[in-house]
Amino acid sequence: MAVKKDSVKAVTKEEADSAPEVDVDALEKLLQSADNLQVVDMRGSLAFKTSRIKGSINIPTDSLEDIADMGVPFSNDQKVVLVCPTGEVSKRFASFFKNKGVDCVSLTGGFVAWRDAGKATEKSKSGGRRLLVGAGA
Repeated sequence: MAVKKDSVKAVTKEEADSAPEVDVDALEKLLQSADNLQVVDMRGSLAFKTSRIKGSINIPTDSLEDIADMGVPFSNDQKVVLVCPTGEVSKRFASFFKNKGVDCVSLTGGFVAWRDAGKATEKSKSGGRRLLVGAGA
């Protein structure tokens, strides 16, 4: 099956490597001061339920890819920070969304860097907020 030209899978390694990033200290400051910030945790739901960045929502990688293929799921007046386990996958998505006009960055080093830096995390009380994608009702 051919890769769609206008899809996340079409993002080259060079494009992903030049994606905008934010480090853990900068994200911590953004969380305290930014009004229109959305942190999207791309890890699986179990990892998200176990430990997450406060205020983040969970859209696992496969779901986010499906959503991206349908259009841009984020508002243009919103800053989006994508978080995956190590920061590699989120760079590809950040590059894709940035090219679509979204103020989107990847967390350098991903959730591992956040956790290893001793930054605040929380457990989901009831599984957290998660975007569900599926067949019509």
